Amino acid sequence: MPATSLLSLSRTVTAAASIALLAAAPGAAQFLEPDVDVERTLTGSEVGDYFGWLTANVGDLNVDGVDDVAVSAIAVGGFAGRVAVFSGADGALLQEVLGAPGAALGYGLDAAGDVNNDGTPDYIVGGGQVLVISGLDQQVLHDFSATTGFADAVGGGVDFDGDDHDDLVVGTIAASVSAAGAGRV
Repeated sequence: MPATSLLSLSRTVTAAASIALLAAAPGAAQFLEPDVDVERTLTGSEVGDYFGWLTANVGDLNVDGVDDVAVSAIAVGGFAGRVAVFSGADGALLQEVLGAPGAALGYGLDAAGDVNNDGTPDYIVGGGQVLVISGLDQQVLHDFSATTGFADAVGGGVDFDGDDHDDLVVGTIAASVSAAGAGRV
């Protein structure tokens, strides 16, 4: 049976809040399954920062042949929120986006595809702000914050309308015009 690769994540409020990047390796496993070893552990920057709230494979931003991982920590800076992108090859910090006060940036997080067609994958982050971030240079490509309210879920990377551009999805449970709590996408 082939060995398994996994990404383990947890939501916690302790200083030990971390995610472990797991990869198959020979020998005995540290935990989880007998054929999985911990390759790397990434740890939050503040006690109670909710590091690992969400993670997303955002593609190969640094063009090293290995996909990179974005990790959110929604409680950084008094719930301003932070999304950090780490190299899938060595765990180095590649990018960091901080939210506005109270935004809980990173409450939603996903790959967005190549929104600006520059050849590098981009990603979308949600919360009290909804931003599409360039994977190439970390510039804000789109800011939908004023029109969406609080984004509970975000997604992208699919061309829904066939125009050869990746499209985005933003969902919120509190923005319905039809009934309280009915939600809106």
